[in-house]
Amino acid sequence: MLAHRLALATAVATLVLVVVGGLVTHTGAALAVPDWPTTFGHN
Repeated sequence: MLAHRLALATAVATLVLVVVGGLVTHTGAALAVPDWPTTFGHN
């Protein structure tokens, strides 16, 4: 029973991650800081 719950939780978390990744790519937010980790030379 524990393995089933863990597998279900993993599947749900993976689906959420894929959806959020698609949202970030679709909105262009992935390019908000193109020179990370220097953040436009401030770090």
